[in-house]
Amino acid sequence: MSSNIQTLLNAVVATGIGSAFNLSALPRYLGGAHSFEVSGTFVGSVDIEGSIDGGFTWHALSTFTDVGGLYSNTGIYTHVRGNVTAWTSGSITLKARYGLLQDLKTDIDTLLTRLSSARAALLDNLTRLDAPISGISAVAQLENLIKQLRKEGKSV
Repeated sequence: MSSNIQTLLNAVVATGIGSAFNLSALPRYLGGAHSFEVSGTFVGSVDIEGSIDGGFTWHALSTFTDVGGLYSNTGIYTHVRGNVTAWTSGSITLKARYGLLQDLKTDIDTLLTRLSSARAALLDNLTRLDAPISGISAVAQLENLIKQLRKEGKSV
């Protein structure tokens, strides 16, 4: 799994709702853990909001009233956004980190590499096993052949 960071509010200096970020539009969106970070120097309040219904209904996930805030939440949101609910001074930045599935080609290449290594080890082990087994089988077959020839009265 890889992750990406999206800026939801960038040095905002007023109250208001930020643009919604559509997570469900991402082709490899994983859902799960989301992390949010508030930075800047400000006097005010900012909400982190999430929606599970395509951005129609919003729910406050956490509220920050100072900088350096970090919030983590687990859920499958279709959209996330920042909402500056109070502002006196300074600027507010809000970033979100979300999970993405790795590129399918990367996953397949990784699996193929692991399978090739496992296959090579398996073949190597089978080759080592085959040498004594083949030797035992050949000896047993020769002994059976000698017994058969003796029964038939032939000299060996």
